[in-house]
Amino acid sequence: MAKTKKIILPGPDDFNIPPEDFHDYTVLLMGAKGIGKTTASSSFPGNLNIMWEPRRKNVKLRMIGADEGIMVRPAQEIIDGADDPWELFIEYCAAAVDDPTITTITVDTVDLAYQACFESVCARLGVTHPNQIKDDYGASWNTIKNEFNALIDTIRASEKVGLLLISHVKERDQEFQDGSGTLSIIGPSCAPACLQILKSACEFWLYYGWKDGNRTIFCRDPDRLIDVACGTGFMDPETGEPINSFTIPSNPDAFYDTLNTAFRGSNSKSKKVTKKKVIKKKGAKRKKPS
Repeated sequence: MAKTKKIILPGPDDFNIPPEDFHDYTVLLMGAKGIGKTTASSSFPGNLNIMWEPRRKNVKLRMIGADEGIMVRPAQEIIDGADDPWELFIEYCAAAVDDPTITTITVDTVDLAYQACFESVCARLGVTHPNQIKDDYGASWNTIKNEFNALIDTIRASEKVGLLLISHVKERDQEFQDGSGTLSIIGPSCAPACLQILKSACEFWLYYGWKDGNRTIFCRDPDRLIDVACGTGFMDPETGEPINSFTIPSNPDAFYDTLNTAFRGSNSKSKKVTKKKVIKKKGAKRKKPS
């Protein structure tokens, strides 16, 4: 019989204690192009932005990008001998975790990082798409998912580095299980397979948008029908009710401090809304986000 680790159950007072600083969590920040997601990431403590999109010249940012080989490269180019950006990305992430000056890794965008993983795995399999493999039965898709998930988990396992994942937004219709109608939600624009990974990996999904002419973070907002995963935090300490949205100052350097303050429940300007269920019957006109 194989040796196993001695089993020790946690005691009645041995609880998981959630971190008090927001950057210790894995966070998805989604929003429309140009809202300021990349600029916002620069305010996170000890941030390194691994930029899959074109390099931002107008943002003061500690950044790794296309000049360092971070770009989405088609599988065929990798098959033909070009460098594999996904493998380079893995090396950069490992080095960042070991760097004492880095306490936050930003992946900008997670959509493109997943696409790079997809192209890398396809290249190793000698194809440009998994559908080209006969009798694959989903094995190659599982390889892509497992490899991407493994990198996310490796970063999350670090006790000193937080993970910020940036995505654009996409509106989707989600049907209720009883078939009574559909719910129109705003979620990340990444591929469906990547979306499933984010649902299990991220403690918080935040939507960065506009409200009453102000840049606003929405952590719970049924009016916009955002697909969110929000655990502990963002609770009003006086009323015990959820903080659903709060305004972000015009100074981008204040983004993280404002976010962390709201997370700890001490943002006096936070706005609370009553949670409700919005149903759209099939064939009805889609409700547009405000």
